[in-house]
Amino acid sequence: MKKAISIVFSLIFWSLTVLIVACGGGGGGSSSTPTPTPTLQDPQGVYLGTVTSGSAGALVAVAMATPQGELRYLASNGYLAVAQMGTGSGTLYSPTGQSWPLTLTGLSVAPGVSAAGRFAGAGDTGTFTFNYNPVYLRPKALAALVGNYSATGSQTTSGYPVSINVDNAGNFTGSDATGSFTGTLTQPDSTKNLYRVSFTYSGGSGATFTGLGFWSDATAVSSGLLGNIFYIQVAGGANLALGATLVYNGQRMTTARFGHTATLLANGKVLITGGAVNGPTYLKSAEIFDPATGLSTQTGSMSTERINHTATLLPNGKVLVAGGMGSNASHSTAELFDPSTGVFAATSNMNASRWSGHTATLLNNGTVLIAGGYDASRAGSLANAEIYDQATGTFALTSGGLTTPRDRHTATLLADGKVLLEEGANGVNLLNSAETFDPATKTFSATTIPDNNRIYQCATLLPGGKVLITGGSYGALDANQLFDPTSRAFTSTGGMIIGRKSHTATLLPTGKVLVLGGSDTNNQPLLSAEQYDPTTGTFSAATPLNQARSGHTATALANGKILVAGGTGTNGALASIELY
Repeated sequence: MKKAISIVFSLIFWSLTVLIVACGGGGGGSSSTPTPTPTLQDPQGVYLGTVTSGSAGALVAVAMATPQGELRYLASNGYLAVAQMGTGSGTLYSPTGQSWPLTLTGLSVAPGVSAAGRFAGAGDTGTFTFNYNPVYLRPKALAALVGNYSATGSQTTSGYPVSINVDNAGNFTGSDATGSFTGTLTQPDSTKNLYRVSFTYSGGSGATFTGLGFWSDATAVSSGLLGNIFYIQVAGGANLALGATLVYNGQRMTTARFGHTATLLANGKVLITGGAVNGPTYLKSAEIFDPATGLSTQTGSMSTERINHTATLLPNGKVLVAGGMGSNASHSTAELFDPSTGVFAATSNMNASRWSGHTATLLNNGTVLIAGGYDASRAGSLANAEIYDQATGTFALTSGGLTTPRDRHTATLLADGKVLLEEGANGVNLLNSAETFDPATKTFSATTIPDNNRIYQCATLLPGGKVLITGGSYGALDANQLFDPTSRAFTSTGGMIIGRKSHTATLLPTGKVLVLGGSDTNNQPLLSAEQYDPTTGTFSAATPLNQARSGHTATALANGKILVAGGTGTNGALASIELY
């Protein structure tokens, strides 16, 4: 132990919304009894106090003590200090559980309800006093920390941390300007909100440091102090320290995107591909959401940028990505994603360029029906369709085309193996027609006329075999209908609480349909959600989304939850994820 106080100052932009948790110790003793040999234990609480600085005056500060005998605090002027305790009676312990009789080498204080001492270093002198504040003890499960955090007010000798991800097993990853952090959070006491961090930092120069740190996930309602602190100091005296206020960004994709696809893979993960961000800037990036960790991480990129494409899980476990648009060019190209390698590889081209509004449906025989969409000129709709065969890796036009050119329609695989193509538009003209595709003959035939003209609607296959059509149109319909494949007829069903388009409608394990978000008649994204009950034919309000969004994806996971990802919000493309 050092015989003088060793202080490390690291300038950060501190706010009063930040909280750090203190380490206390176990033991007994009082001012009138001999001081026992202290035994330092895991962190025990939160301490607030003041630091009187010769240069800055009285400052609000928060503190923690480490099992290694360090007192660490952060002051409201941005100072981060580490005071190394002395030996023997100079090591901190807690006879009451709420105070620290503390002696720093050569600087003694009487036992009591506070920890106090002096510091000298970095051209400044002063005193500190910290008091135990049990109001800040709030239970917090590791799983509740899952998500993405951006670091603000942080400084290291290597660069500013950009982001940190925490999964529901307590693992975290992060990076700064020149290196990356990996580690694991552990909770020394499940009733406290402090987490120990065992981490490794790999710098851009190739140097690797290991050490311990502390993560405080704090919510102090009564005081108004909110925030997260992540503090690390590497072993071996290396000059690297991070005192960061972590702003929780929620569960997020690696990239904000709309016009993307989300495909449930055979392993239970979700592949998210392409789309665009504001501008727009078209994306060829892809990422994987893992329900086991609650995080989305980058995977291999597509060969080209794509928005408004399709992505279909094939029987062999690969994903067929087809068509779409990028950099103002319409695509006839297609590619395959292999989950075992995380790589996209080209497959044969489609027979037509389809830049938007086409559909892709996996048929019962394992082939994929690609139908309609905007043509390459983006002036009109296509009346052709083609079949992709994974065995040969080729596309072949169907023997008969659609009865009506259409784009922005829905395509639903029926219980009898046929496909219902419903409404949409022919260029700018809305359609109120529908047709079915028969895989046996590879031909389309017209069916009865729906009740409304719709684009941007949703179609959901119900357990009884009927198809629920919800919302849509250039406005935002609240009227809905059911298609009965037996009678080949459309009939009206209950109306939604609010008209919407560009929403999602997902079948739940209960047999009900969850309708999320979308946009209203003024093209404003919606927070609201509702459920359709096929037994009563009515809609009822459901828990709203955390963020208004339109044009998002909703993917039913194996654990019964629904992954809601991306889309557009009030300020453009969203990176946020919600698990509903």
